[in-house]
Amino acid sequence: MVERTDGHTDWVRWEMTPWYRADSSTGGALVFSEVVTARIQAAGALETSEERLRLATAAGGLGLFDWDAR
Repeated sequence: MVERTDGHTDWVRWEMTPWYRADSSTGGALVFSEVVTARIQAAGALETSEERLRLATAAGGLGLFDWDAR
């Protein structure tokens, strides 16, 4: 999690892996970063939506079914 200067928070995924020289000794590290804020927000919105559907279905006495006419 990274706090931005404008007050917003960004979620960042970091991955670090070594790179090797021809003699198999460690030459350093490669660092990869990816901002995953939108993915985290979408997952949270989906979770909220699913919970609202469960509550509405239970409150309305409704259910879902799958019917195969064969």
